[in-house]
Amino acid sequence: MDKRETFKDLQQLRQLLEDIYRQQKNASFLIDRQGLTRMEGMVLAIEKQETIYDTSVLLNNNERILLSEIVAVNGIFQSDYSEC
Repeated sequence: MDKRETFKDLQQLRQLLEDIYRQQKNASFLIDRQGLTRMEGMVLAIEKQETIYDTSVLLNNNERILLSEIVAVNGIFQSDYSEC
């Protein structure tokens, strides 16, 4: 049986990203922008907005990713993602 580590919601994802930011680790993302795309880099900032859906992550390559676009980070998948 295949079992993978998951995050249940965007709040839990933000906590995971804050840990990666504090530890200054490289992050590898699988994002959904009209199809799946891989992206990676160091997290420079987590830019909180009024809603968690508009909160974004700024990477060292000047790429900005909305939390709502993130399917997986460092092999930890969104719990309700079933296409992989």
